[in-house]
Amino acid sequence: MKKEQIKKIIMFLVVLVVITAFGSFTLGTEHTMLSTPTNEEIVIEKEDTVENNEKIDNVEENIDDADLNSASEKVLKNMTKKEKRIAELTDKYNDGFYGTVAYYLEVVQKYSLPICFIGLTLGFFNFLIIGNKKLDKKEQGFGWIVGFTIGLVVFNVMPLIFALFVAGR
Repeated sequence: MKKEQIKKIIMFLVVLVVITAFGSFTLGTEHTMLSTPTNEEIVIEKEDTVENNEKIDNVEENIDDADLNSASEKVLKNMTKKEKRIAELTDKYNDGFYGTVAYYLEVVQKYSLPICFIGLTLGFFNFLIIGNKKLDKKEQGFGWIVGFTIGLVVFNVMPLIFALFVAGR
């Protein structure tokens, strides 16, 4: 095979790896977010017995009592996912500032993975493929590899360090 064909195959494989890595991280993040349960409706089958009618009356009274809490349900429906997650973290850390910081650290951690892998792929491309002919591109690729590796480690360890320090206070 010629060098040009080998380079094209390597470029294709690099692009394929980047797309696969990005896809796996974006699809895998759906399971990390806490989901709110949907409102479950009470289904009661009506029969002609007196006991079931009494149970139905008790359930209807409970439903009427639940209507008093409709204001809180409206507030929860109007909140965005971001506000709900910040509220959960605020409850967890017992402070609004710490909850907000924890939320943004989670966001940085989640989005740093695909960005760092794309940067690493570009760094390896410059270092291994283009760097064979141009020495400055080889140095530039090595710098990208080192920088994005450090970034990947830092952005994924920061939430852990934050949790350890806040829990220890």
